Amino acid sequence: MKTIFSIVCTFLYAIVCSAQVLTLPVSEAVSPGMWLCYRMHLHLDNEPSDVELRIAADSKYWLWVNGELQVREGGLKRGPNPKDTYCDVLRGRQGLREGDNMVAVLVWYFGKDGFSHRNSLTPGLAFRLSVDGRELNTDSVWKVCKHLAYYLPEGERPNYRLPESNIGFDAAKHIAFQQPDYDDGSWSKARRVSLEEAGWHRLVDRPIPQWKDYGLKTYTRTEQRENRILAYLPYNAQMTPYLKVKSVAGRKIDIRTDDYRGGSATNVFAEYITREGVQEFECFGWMNGHYVIYTIPEGCEVLELKYRETGYDTDFAGSFWCDDPFLTRLWTKA
Repeated sequence: MKTIFSIVCTFLYAIVCSAQVLTLPVSEAVSPGMWLCYRMHLHLDNEPSDVELRIAADSKYWLWVNGELQVREGGLKRGPNPKDTYCDVLRGRQGLREGDNMVAVLVWYFGKDGFSHRNSLTPGLAFRLSVDGRELNTDSVWKVCKHLAYYLPEGERPNYRLPESNIGFDAAKHIAFQQPDYDDGSWSKARRVSLEEAGWHRLVDRPIPQWKDYGLKTYTRTEQRENRILAYLPYNAQMTPYLKVKSVAGRKIDIRTDDYRGGSATNVFAEYITREGVQEFECFGWMNGHYVIYTIPEGCEVLELKYRETGYDTDFAGSFWCDDPFLTRLWTKA
């Protein structure tokens, strides 16, 4: 039994050590709050039936297969200790099919420490794919580039407890890199480094399920105050704000919640610069609050405002009511 256990441990260690981090070429500068795009073409001779994907990122990732979003905000903040890195284990076909496949990943690199995150100094992606019991070596075929639409907006930075940065997005520089027909001919090959060299060390399986996606929802109500729209949530929710507008190019929309200074310290906000025409934007960095404040400039017509609640993959259960409004409200908030 001891011999079998030793063989299994050696095998698992070999798998961990074989993983590599895919990152930018040496010539590319690394900065906090940057976003990276990855693309990989994959051909499968047969329809896959048993697929396992082990994927890790510093710091968050979004995964598309053949143009369809498979994972929204994958990854946990680096843990389970100050040295190692969490790894998501995904089972199921994840949109893969017989023939040609295109896999795209968007990675958000925090680039700084926080109370629940330790920076690794290496933005990147680790990707190990097994199809029908056979591990595919895809490291050499990945391409990468910076997503130039994302930038760090001017203004106060989030407080030192948060590893996240504020998010700016310039719609004129957006690229539909997740679509199969996008031309990535000018992209660089991803540079491969070992887990140790990257500062990621050991990959540890994620101990909780993926976050729950509640879908885009309409706010409970909205209130216009000059050039600001207050969009109310049903409670103090964790969510990502969404907008659809018709605008001239170059208008700047500020997005933050009433809890931007919750606890007196600054939290996070987002900023969106419009292009010409009808457009949609969802801020991938979550915020929390009782309502979202959209500051709308001239030349910009709001067509739709929504939000996407996020959290643990659970459902609300039970109910409570009593003749004391305070206790009823306390239960609702809890």
